[in-house]
Amino acid sequence: MAAAAETVLLVVGEDSPLPETPEDIADLVLLLRGHVMKLGPLVPAGPALAKARALCDTDFDTRWLPSRRYLRKLALATRDLIGAAAGAPQCPCLPRVRAGGAVATQQGSLPWPGGLPR
Repeated sequence: MAAAAETVLLVVGEDSPLPETPEDIADLVLLLRGHVMKLGPLVPAGPALAKARALCDTDFDTRWLPSRRYLRKLALATRDLIGAAAGAPQCPCLPRVRAGGAVATQQGSLPWPGGLPR
């Protein structure tokens, strides 16, 4: 879970730089799709899971603007999955969420923009 949160923050964090190359985008897309695959079984069926899976099943346009738009949508869908998994009490593997919406990781706390989705 912490790895998924860190990858999401790489894409949508306030201080995150834009990916510079198509390879950077492809790498981030692969990471996010992997997180969706790992989170899927932890999340009850619902709109967050359906949206994330639909995005993963979609090929993305490799042109500059469409690829970055797709990457952001996938990151936000992954963030929604993390929020859905955080509400599932049967998942002890989830990171702790501190006051102010920070996600506790092994490296410390990561700010979560706007707090975790509810």
